[in-house]
Amino acid sequence: MRGDTRLRELLTEIAPPPDVPEAQIDAARIALHDAYRGVARPVTHRRRWSLAGATAAIAVVVVAVAVLVPGSTPSVDASLAEIALATRGLEAADLPAGSFVYSRLDRTVLTGRQIEEGAPESEYLLSETVDRWVQGAVEETATTVRSATFFDRDLEAAYYAAGLDIDDGVGETTTRRVSDIANVKDVTKWSGDTSTLRRQIDAELATAIDPVLDEDIRTLRLVQELMDPRLNAPPALRAALIEIVGGLDLETAELADGSVLVAVEYEHPGIGSFLQEMEFDTAGYLRVSRLIAVEFEPPLPGVPLRTVVDQAVWSRPSVVDAAGDFPKSR
Repeated sequence: MRGDTRLRELLTEIAPPPDVPEAQIDAARIALHDAYRGVARPVTHRRRWSLAGATAAIAVVVVAVAVLVPGSTPSVDASLAEIALATRGLEAADLPAGSFVYSRLDRTVLTGRQIEEGAPESEYLLSETVDRWVQGAVEETATTVRSATFFDRDLEAAYYAAGLDIDDGVGETTTRRVSDIANVKDVTKWSGDTSTLRRQIDAELATAIDPVLDEDIRTLRLVQELMDPRLNAPPALRAALIEIVGGLDLETAELADGSVLVAVEYEHPGIGSFLQEMEFDTAGYLRVSRLIAVEFEPPLPGVPLRTVVDQAVWSRPSVVDAAGDFPKSR
């Protein structure tokens, strides 16, 4: 990080950056908000945006190493093919009547708001933990806002002096129960056969043509939705989804624990360039989704380059007897 900062200082000395009008920066922030789905809590007296759920993309620049898997077209990345094969050998967990599927989400998101009335927006990272229990269309969540992390100590001091940590609910846990979850995929309707699943995904994407997003990116977004631990996708479906991902133009790397990292770099005109990463573990679960800001366009003052602006870390789903229960292995 210090190297990046010094490089920017050197470039500034050689060629000072242009004076970007405040209106242009505000417009970029608004575009950034529109481009990504927000999950920030509403506030009554200060404007706020959040870089949540960001996987939108226009152009993908990647390199992949692939291997041809029998019965699979197109070819599938070798590392992902290995995980998919191992996943197909697993047995689906039993879900007794009345039981719940538990999962845990640790998330950190870049958030922006006015620290003082009339002042420009300032950016910081807001982290929270969500414990979730799902039974059919019933969902109960316990959300704990863990911390607010700043890039500037003076802004941090002003934030707490203004009591904005109270607005954000830092240190608090909120429990919420919903009896009819909206817009949740039914995993029983999605095939564990890769060829059939590919046709289903193509049909799903064809129902809502997007003139902006690349089809591979839209596919990745749908895969992430179907692999959300709350849905508890069975092994065959997880394996097929991983093979779908492995057939895209992606850069992959094997991690020390056997997991596979998938990386996608893309440009979003007027907003900047980003690197989207996803990690799949050895049992075929989506473990991490991470969005890294390679460069903002125009620059977002105070936010260093290569900042992780949206990160979600999921546990594997577990079956528990009731909402509020935790798995023994937690």
